[in-house]
Amino acid sequence: MDRGMDIEKIEISRFPLKHEVFTRKKEIGDRLAAMRDSRRRFEADALRRRHRRNFVWVSAVVAAVVAVALFMLKVVTVTGSAGNGTVMSLPCGSTVCVAAGGEISYRPHLWNMALRRVELDGAARFSVEKGKGTFVVITDYGQVTVHGTEFEVSEQTDKMIVKCFKGCVEVTADSPDAPSVMLQAGEEVEVGKTGVSEPAVMLCEDDDNEDGDDIPELLNYNREELANVVAEIEHYFGVTVGNKWLCDGVTYTGVFYPKDMDLTLEVVFRSCGFDYTLKDGKVVLHRIE
Repeated sequence: MDRGMDIEKIEISRFPLKHEVFTRKKEIGDRLAAMRDSRRRFEADALRRRHRRNFVWVSAVVAAVVAVALFMLKVVTVTGSAGNGTVMSLPCGSTVCVAAGGEISYRPHLWNMALRRVELDGAARFSVEKGKGTFVVITDYGQVTVHGTEFEVSEQTDKMIVKCFKGCVEVTADSPDAPSVMLQAGEEVEVGKTGVSEPAVMLCEDDDNEDGDDIPELLNYNREELANVVAEIEHYFGVTVGNKWLCDGVTYTGVFYPKDMDLTLEVVFRSCGFDYTLKDGKVVLHRIE
């Protein structure tokens, strides 16, 4: 009996007591919980650092985009000075004479993208370089799209007047369903809130005539032989015209400005399909290829 009791005591002594097992479990559980908390803090810190890096990167990109946008959309404004106004050059080489009190605005950095757009308040005369993209003048009454080289836009109290000196321009009113009007050299139109008028012959401003001569302001031709019109050019302006043989068989219908040689040459020869050069009192004709 005593021997059995001793054996039982020995077998029991090989295992820890229940309260000791419980203490070890609690210690291990606390360590595991601490490890999980540490892991979560590490992951949270890593996530915050990643978000911080992403935020800095996104902020840098946004700042760069805003800076580029502000640079590209920079507006230059020019106001016409008193007297004869202000003459300036645009980035494409075109020139503008802004009348006194007038104002134009444009974005120079968009010019390289062939976005030649000018906003006009008042009056200005434009001489546009060809072959460098569409050129548009925007006003409160509508817009003028250039298909030529030289024209004038003048805003008034209740209308806008567009005059074309060289080439042609397309005039569009700022009103619903208003059709565009093509304006040829030597013509002018009025633009109001209701639309664009029919093109009319542009009258030259009266010049002071101290000698009292009888030079007319305007001559009209209807299917006249171009050779006869060339003879009138030589008569009125004292120039000689070369390559007259190109005029054979060509007729001209249009106007003639005896007091404005540049405008007359442009209107007559361009409408007949000729280019020309003027040097030392001689006009030389060339066919437009």
